[in-house]
Amino acid sequence: MRGKSIIILLLLVTGSCLTAQTAGGQIHFSRAVLAVEKTPGPEIVPDVSPSPEETKSVTKAFFLSLLLPGTGEAYVGETGYTKVFMSIELAGWGLFIANRINVNKREEDYKNYAAEHAGLSSQDRTDQYWIDIGKYDDIYLFNEQRRRDRDIEALYPESRNYQWQWDNHANRLYYDGYRIETRQIDENKIYIVGGIILNHVVSAINALRVARTHNREIEELGWRFDFDYNPYAGVAALSVQAAF
Repeated sequence: MRGKSIIILLLLVTGSCLTAQTAGGQIHFSRAVLAVEKTPGPEIVPDVSPSPEETKSVTKAFFLSLLLPGTGEAYVGETGYTKVFMSIELAGWGLFIANRINVNKREEDYKNYAAEHAGLSSQDRTDQYWIDIGKYDDIYLFNEQRRRDRDIEALYPESRNYQWQWDNHANRLYYDGYRIETRQIDENKIYIVGGIILNHVVSAINALRVARTHNREIEELGWRFDFDYNPYAGVAALSVQAAF
């Protein structure tokens, strides 16, 4: 914003006449408007620059939004941005929670399905176990293939605790497809969390930008008063500057 200035210069001189020069000519005062006491002293120039309360901390705005999107913008006074970033944040966490609930429910479903159709005696198994039972109709076929591959460490004990045998081939394929689909849904959490983090970063950068813009406008907008007094000449000058 380009500032425009209005300067009013008032010359106060002891005596019976005061003249002020303006853009259109001269204005004459027939009487003295101010008596100036000729007391020696330094030149007085009051500092009326914007107070710290009028400006906003760019650093604070940045870290507020980095912690919770929209709060940095609210600190600066840009509540429109706050609504947008807060809505995205709530939507992101809502999707994340819904994803976790859905995945947990599906995991419970396919484990119960395997227990019913593959005769599992326990569901306290590793993730790899749930993968393996979906690839072979029973534990014996699985172990036989591991021996052929000379992968002895991957063998399961052929005991009741690890035993499985699908009641039919179609049920095993259904289980394996359902489990794979569940894992794909589970991986969506990566994109959801990434979106949440991105929202934090974008909001922080935006808060920094609006804080800088706010402070620049504060510096350009406002009134400035300068007072100059020469005690030896008996002359006082008051300068009023308005920028808008």
